Amino acid sequence: MQPQENVSPMDEVPSGMLDSWSQETLCMQLKQLFDENYFNILQLNNLIYGFNTARDAHGLPAVRGKSGAEYGALEALHCVAFADMLPTVRAGIASAVLRVLSLDEEWGNNLFGITRWTDVMQHFGQLQAAPQAGVEHENADPERKGTMEKITLLEREKRLLACQKMRKHVRTREAEGGGPRENLALRLAFAISVLTGIGLAVMGQGIPTVVMSCSGVFFVTCLLVMGFSRTPKTHSEQLDVLLTAYDPIDREAYRHLQAQALASELITPKAVLVWLKAEEKAIRQAARIPKPELTFLNKQV
Repeated sequence: MQPQENVSPMDEVPSGMLDSWSQETLCMQLKQLFDENYFNILQLNNLIYGFNTARDAHGLPAVRGKSGAEYGALEALHCVAFADMLPTVRAGIASAVLRVLSLDEEWGNNLFGITRWTDVMQHFGQLQAAPQAGVEHENADPERKGTMEKITLLEREKRLLACQKMRKHVRTREAEGGGPRENLALRLAFAISVLTGIGLAVMGQGIPTVVMSCSGVFFVTCLLVMGFSRTPKTHSEQLDVLLTAYDPIDREAYRHLQAQALASELITPKAVLVWLKAEEKAIRQAARIPKPELTFLNKQV
């Protein structure tokens, strides 16, 4: 009896096709991966779960999922605009997605049928075309297009300042250990304590009196600020306040940030920085001054 060779999921023949509704649903989700301006890893995560659930119900092996090197590379492209990618990177996304989902021509035809699988592959092929930087995707949010045309230079500066404030806060979060309210309390308590000490020293008070008074002032100030200040206690709360008050230009990137926060139940600094990069680019493009039309160039001499 010969030993059985190791067979990968890509080499096995599926035992049957998915039902029509599952085919339609998964094919729809596959095509939606490239229907926006940005690559969204959260949509791929949903597909991994959906494929594994459907395959398990039919006795089929699980997909490669997050175990392969391709997933790590795709995760690094989360929220990156297709127009900003190198042509080679953009062209390789579709094949990387298929490897993560353990899909090839044989699997696709057997799971979805030839017609649906061909439709999916044609949709994937559209990603090979290089979108021009600064040009809106054909499926871009119409509200975003309208807003992009109305931004003034003054509005641009206000929005860039707001983005700069959020970026500064993210970097402060990485550098400081405490939350915004705690850091505010320590700074105020230290400043008031120093002023109190200087005042007592000028009045001729002894060192023991100055030290005890400054310690008491420091402690009381910390208690008052921590108890009554409206400054958010945590950095996540502070980012939530700033993001809620901000009206984005790039609504699509903002929705990606919302989806990521919903999935992770946390506003992460990395996700905010990725969004800020996309938002600042959109702001500059929205406020771009059109070049004047030079009619003399058409004059025949």
